[in-house]
Amino acid sequence: FARQVLALGDDGQRALRQLRVGVVGLGGVGSIVAAQLGHLGIGALTLVDGDIVEATNVSRILGVRAGDAGRTAKTEVARRYLAEAGLPIEIRAVARYLERREDVRLLADCDAILICVDRHTPRALLNRLAYEALIPVIDMGSGFRVDGDGRIVGAAGRVVVVGPGRPCLGCWGHLDPDALRREALPAAERAALAAEGYIHGAEVPQPSVIPFNTMVAGAAVIELLRLVTRFAGADDPPQRLAFQFADGTVRRNSLAEVPACATCGRRRAA
Repeated sequence: FARQVLALGDDGQRALRQLRVGVVGLGGVGSIVAAQLGHLGIGALTLVDGDIVEATNVSRILGVRAGDAGRTAKTEVARRYLAEAGLPIEIRAVARYLERREDVRLLADCDAILICVDRHTPRALLNRLAYEALIPVIDMGSGFRVDGDGRIVGAAGRVVVVGPGRPCLGCWGHLDPDALRREALPAAERAALAAEGYIHGAEVPQPSVIPFNTMVAGAAVIELLRLVTRFAGADDPPQRLAFQFADGTVRRNSLAEVPACATCGRRRAA
């Protein structure tokens, strides 16, 4: 890490080495996040994802091999990638989904958690954990608008830092109550409602393109660096970064305070 120490200093590198960081979701974004954390010299990683690699993952998940499709857990792919790189890191790979409050206890010993999933249930659980366990949580994602021919006509991304002293994901409007209710239904009931037309788009695969994923993942890891090393005098990282990939703009957002929020103790936007 000699070249990195030139930027972050011995104290900064030592701080990274002492961290345990959780990464939830090891798909197109999460696999890149895990790789970057490993190459930064984070001391320990807890990797959580219940998915098995699918054929469509091969083009966008770091470390996937053709023979992994239908066989290998995404957490194992990330663990293998980091192990083969020979990085000095402790890896705890957990092949499971986060569905209930007790599930997130396995992340309670983390110094920071990065959320790399689209589903609202694990994001809501980790959002609450951020304030109950005083753990900074960094949520990220990207989205696309496509035309009838499948061409991308709009692309955006976000990185949101939540935790004590900051507005939560609910305050930012990044937790959908309807999606949470839908995800809580048994799988058979969810499928039946979708077949009857009561649920639209819930199981439709969303566009995912590796350079966009890489940009969002990198920005999220930089926010972790800001929190841990205070590099470049960054005493107060932005609450939210919003990317518009079409015109290359990045905005730093802050949230005004209005009525009280039960999760973060701040005020919810009107």
